[in-house]
Order: sequence, then structure tokens, then C-alpha cells
Amino acid sequence: FFIQSNLRNMTRPDYILRNDHVTTAIHKHKSSLMTGTEEGYVQIFDTEIMRPQSSWLAHKAQVMKLHYLDDGILSQGREGAISLWKNGICLKSAQTYSTGFCRFALAENMRHCYVGIDEKSKVSQIEISTLSVTKTFQPADHKKKGFRSEGS
Repeated sequence: FFIQSNLRNMTRPDYILRNDHVTTAIHKHKSSLMTGTEEGYVQIFDTEIMRPQSSWLAHKAQVMKLHYLDDGILSQGREGAISLWKNGICLKSAQTYSTGFCRFALAENMRHCYVGIDEKSKVSQIEISTLSVTKTFQPADHKKKGFRSEGS
């Protein structure tokens, strides 16, 4: 009864955007909806006309995270690569050696992102314009909270 009563009160979606892959990452920006798939594809849908705009194979494994930037799209794949894209063309790509489920975190200034790089909890700061590591942090001590910087 509980399920039936909730089903009666559910609203129907206005639109359903379909793709042929399992969606693993999603990001909305202005009139676009960007999705990443389990197979490594990035797809961009125009939400005004409810149709796909573009699609490309971005990673060799699952797309874990996507983000629109002023000058392109930043993506992260499960194989450990972080890539910068413009119009479906890879401008730069960097291997992070992070093959877990830890997604990158974007800095507020959107000039850097942070990503876990190994099983010892190290975190790298990556400059987005060059996709190069500018700083590495690692836990100071297992008993203490916080990180110390290497090479700062």
C-alpha cells in the first residue's frame, strides 16, 4: 500500500534524455547537460531542444567526474587520466596513477584541482592549464589529522 500510494503521487518527467550507456558522471551548465559513461564516453545534451549535441570517447575506462571550465571541459577517467577537452578534442591529458574511486576536487579559483595519487593517501595539486603537478601533500602522521606539503 505504501508503495502504491507514493506511485500515485509521483510526477512524471517532462523529458527523458536517452543514451546507450550507463551514466556515471553528470554536470549541468547553462543550457547543456554533460554526462560521462561507464564505457568512457562524454555526451553533451542541449537542454533547450532535448537532443544530444556531441559525443566522444574520452577515457579507456569509466568517466568518474566532469566539469565545465571557461575554456573547455575537465574529465577524469577510472584509468587515472585527467583530460582537458575543447569541442571533443583532447588538448592535454595527464596520468595521475589514481585508479580508485576518488574523484578530483576543483579549487574555488578553478585554476587547480586536487586528486589522490596513490594508496598512501597522497594528494596532488594539479594546475589545470598545464595539467602538471605543482604540489604534493601527504598525511603528516597516521594519528594526527592534516597533511604536510612536499616541496613547497
